[in-house]
Amino acid sequence: MRTTKTKKQAQPRHGFEVPEPVGQVEIKGHQMVVIPAEVWEEIIELIEDYTDLREAKAVMADQKDDVISLEEARKTILDNRIKRVRKRKKITQKELAKRLGVGQTRVSQIEDPDYRPTIKTYRRVAKALGVDITELI
Repeated sequence: MRTTKTKKQAQPRHGFEVPEPVGQVEIKGHQMVVIPAEVWEEIIELIEDYTDLREAKAVMADQKDDVISLEEARKTILDNRIKRVRKRKKITQKELAKRLGVGQTRVSQIEDPDYRPTIKTYRRVAKALGVDITELI
């Protein structure tokens, strides 16, 4: 195992402190660092949030100097977490609908930013997606 010294890391703008790797391995000729799974998940979430924010900014830039309502801005910036988790798991609306025993239209309704699912719905969807309910709320 080879270790290298690095220069002092700059503090990222998003406030997330980049952890030191807990190890380093070589796989098929490529040097890889080992980090805790929780840290990896946090990094992925930050990337998804950053991507969502970039998309929202692009939409806002398209609006030029037009004024939009607070509700419209909320819909643009906030994404439904059910939809986000479903996409992360690479599950289609059709597949989720099948798992829930409902039609695809119902899944589309549940993923609408204006829809407010009940706790019962959150539980069913969490089970169908194989995640803890806290990821959806």
